[in-house]
Amino acid sequence: MQKQKKKVLFVGYGGGHITILDKIAESLINEDELDVLILPLNGAIPFIKKKYDEAVFCPLSKFASIFDKDIDKILGYGSSLLTENYNPNIGLSKFESMFYLGLSYYDLVLQTDEETAAEIYSKRKRQAFYPYNVLTTIFSQIKPDLVITTTSPRFESAALKAAKGLGIQSLQILDLFGDDYPVPSADHIVVMNQSVSEKLRSRGNIESKFYPYGQPILDETIETINSLDIERLKRNRGLSGKKILLFGPTRNYVFNEDLSIKAELDGTEMNNSIFAILDEVAEKFGIQIILRPHPSDHADNYIKFIADKPHYRVCPDLSIYEAIAISDYVLSYSSTIVVQSVVSNKKSFTFNQNPDELYHWPELSKDPFIYSSDLDELRNNLMENMENRKMVELTSFFEKGAVNKIKILIKKLTK
Repeated sequence: MQKQKKKVLFVGYGGGHITILDKIAESLINEDELDVLILPLNGAIPFIKKKYDEAVFCPLSKFASIFDKDIDKILGYGSSLLTENYNPNIGLSKFESMFYLGLSYYDLVLQTDEETAAEIYSKRKRQAFYPYNVLTTIFSQIKPDLVITTTSPRFESAALKAAKGLGIQSLQILDLFGDDYPVPSADHIVVMNQSVSEKLRSRGNIESKFYPYGQPILDETIETINSLDIERLKRNRGLSGKKILLFGPTRNYVFNEDLSIKAELDGTEMNNSIFAILDEVAEKFGIQIILRPHPSDHADNYIKFIADKPHYRVCPDLSIYEAIAISDYVLSYSSTIVVQSVVSNKKSFTFNQNPDELYHWPELSKDPFIYSSDLDELRNNLMENMENRKMVELTSFFEKGAVNKIKILIKKLTK
């Protein structure tokens, strides 16, 4: 009698989240004893749909029939939220976006009531969503043996609660330093190094088992960048001989002490100041600046700051690895792009864009990052380090070989 395969279900948003999960899923796809399923969210859907077959690709819409009783209500909620939330630039269909939003709001109503849900959403928008009832229903149909997520809130966090409620094992792969909200809470948690394990225990997580296995994205970053023909990439874009600064702007969030998002502020004044600094740096040192916003943001939001300035480029055709590879310097508030850059021996600048507010990632304020506590210090640090050609001195703050270690762990957990 053939042994029944164990089901491993990955749940993840786009950007770095699905990249982490994809590397692990890819390593398991040909394991005879495992069925790999991926439930991609929002921006992750086009990527997973293109790469995997129907047996693996499990978007939320695949489970629409189990919500037949309330489907009109769900789609009604989604339709009402679509205008303010739909982003056509990520390749997601309007139906997928509407169904995601509708399910999220439907769950908020289940947790409260119509009136309270409306009040909460008006104040917190999508940050109010935590659809564990919906995922409990979906998981009850899939019956996975292991649920795997990263550190994103909303659906990913709710997936861990749904798994726990159903007695399903869970595994969380942290992207960086454990400064996440909600506090990582899976049964098993993969971290970059031992200090992250200790930090999470100090934050109150004494129940999870920790594994200091490193970070798949950082391993892939180093390997991929080392394999690229940097001069050809620069030559094809007319950038030969130029020093390049890669700027990854982020939305103007401020954070609570638990690192949850407190508010999103208007970024006009802040961006005026940042781009004025970059204009000065570009003019003095002949630097070309490549603009690459976070996947949740839009390059269009920054056009007014760079219009008619030839020292800026928006290069949507460049992959994140290519963008880092051709750059000499990288600047961002707190994106993972600076971590990928620093392990690739690029000078990586971080800064607090709201000096009166808590900085989101304390680790990015320490070596090997060049941190600025305000915009005046950022200007000084950029000016000083454009002239200083000293290479980045890396401390060993991550373990290599993460994918294989995690693969072995998953096989052990599903025996």
